[in-house]
Amino acid sequence: MRERDNRTEVPPPRDANARRVMRAQHSVNMRPELALRRALQALGFRYRVNLPLPAMRRRRADITFVRWRTAVFVQGCFWHACPEHSHAPK
Repeated sequence: MRERDNRTEVPPPRDANARRVMRAQHSVNMRPELALRRALQALGFRYRVNLPLPAMRRRRADITFVRWRTAVFVQGCFWHACPEHSHAPK
């Protein structure tokens, strides 16, 4: 028996400008993630980057400490509604 696929379809962009904006969104190597990786490297930690997680099909951990079986997800100001850096979506 085939396992059910729970992925949702992403709606197509409304126009060419929306498509351009959506394609420009980066999901890896963002400024906070790079800063954390530099600090971990300076402290001598070894880690893997952008590693897929078996328990979470459509997610990848930003930083993974395989030895300690620990995943780190770095989220920026937008997700936490930082009053200094975040802005409301249109």
